[in-house]
Amino acid sequence: MYLFFHYISIIGFAFSIYCFVIALSNGEKVLSMTFLFLSNVILVLISVFYFLFISGKLFDYSYFIGLHAPFYYLVGPTTYFFVRTLFYKETKLRRWDLLHFIPFILSFVELIPFYLQDTSTKMEIITVMQKDNSIPFLFFEGGLLPSKFHTYLKIISWVGYSLLSLKIFLYFKKTIKTNIITDYNRKFNFINYYLLTKYIGIIFFTTVLYINYNQSLIVIPLIGNAIGISNIFIMILLFPDFLYGEKNFVSNKDNRESLMKIVKTQTENLSFLENSKYEANVLFDLNFEVMYFNKLAEAYFKKVYNYSLQLNESVLDHLDRLSADKLKKYFNGAIRGESYKIEEKFLLYEEKIFSWMELNFEPQYSGNKLIGVSVGVNLIDTKKKMEELQVKYNKTLDELVWDSSHLLRSPVANIIGVLNILEDKEVKITEIEKDFFFRNIRFEINKLDITIKEMVTKAREQIEK
Repeated sequence: MYLFFHYISIIGFAFSIYCFVIALSNGEKVLSMTFLFLSNVILVLISVFYFLFISGKLFDYSYFIGLHAPFYYLVGPTTYFFVRTLFYKETKLRRWDLLHFIPFILSFVELIPFYLQDTSTKMEIITVMQKDNSIPFLFFEGGLLPSKFHTYLKIISWVGYSLLSLKIFLYFKKTIKTNIITDYNRKFNFINYYLLTKYIGIIFFTTVLYINYNQSLIVIPLIGNAIGISNIFIMILLFPDFLYGEKNFVSNKDNRESLMKIVKTQTENLSFLENSKYEANVLFDLNFEVMYFNKLAEAYFKKVYNYSLQLNESVLDHLDRLSADKLKKYFNGAIRGESYKIEEKFLLYEEKIFSWMELNFEPQYSGNKLIGVSVGVNLIDTKKKMEELQVKYNKTLDELVWDSSHLLRSPVANIIGVLNILEDKEVKITEIEKDFFFRNIRFEINKLDITIKEMVTKAREQIEK
């Protein structure tokens, strides 16, 4: 049974070398793939020791005793560095990262005297180890410190680095919105499986502290190592883009970058939309490229210029010369910190009618940095019509005042004069004269009625124009 798990480890070792060579050749994820390779090679080295120990061939390779022991201190750091460099896309180690390898170096230096011992001494140790399988883990005295002490330190190291790796994993999983940036789900799924294999390895390794080893139970660490190395098979079969590079999976990368840019743009300008008091809103960067627009802005631009606004495109390419010159004028003024509120009359492309719009140019900042110019638009057709109606109304009132003071005054004055004569007791008038005066009054009243009707008709015509 132990041969099966041993062969899995050997195949995993071969696959790890293959993946490492591929990473070097395509130049992507070289550092992270290096740590994945090292973490698997360490497990293979440990599996080789177990195989020699169980099969009895350790007598033929006595120099192998204790050789694998310091490498346990590299399991935790290589796991942590693989996760960190993969998520942060690091291409080189940080300033103090070499400190993580000090326990390995100290352990190796501590065992140098044991490595230099003669073969006969090592043969005696192997004989004792075959009687008690726990000796390599708990009672081996090859260095300055007993094996049991190192076993506890190695378990603490594994747990500590596993928690650090988990912290990075959870941080990115919380930060990245995988429902939008979908290709991150693949990275999360692989790291989730990778870390799970490491947790299982810790559990299997800690069994040496609580069970009495015999020849059959020694296979437990072999199983743990085989599970730990299985990540390389999963990566090759299910996550080939990790191995062969993202340049061979352009659609996913382009999709992610496009979505990232849209999400970033919409997030940065969300406050601009929330604080806007205008119906339509467009935000341009300093090169006249569209950073943001809402639905009404898109509709208005389409009606006037017969073109749909596009993110990250220069709007100047779709304006007539006159509109472009006006935009540059107010745009440059806004960049200097000024704000403009203008009213323009636009000819709608399809309807062949004019529409009034109010344009508001304002500089926009992100913190203290100028990022562009916003244009807020309000449709003011109703307002302009009301203003025009008010002008016409005032003009009509003026004309009515003039007419009333001139056209109406004459017949009224004539009627008043005739009535004064008729009411005067001292003036003696004949019946013929009286009849003449009444006909004159009737004439002036009819004239007055016609004048009033003409004034009302004229006023209505003026207002309805």
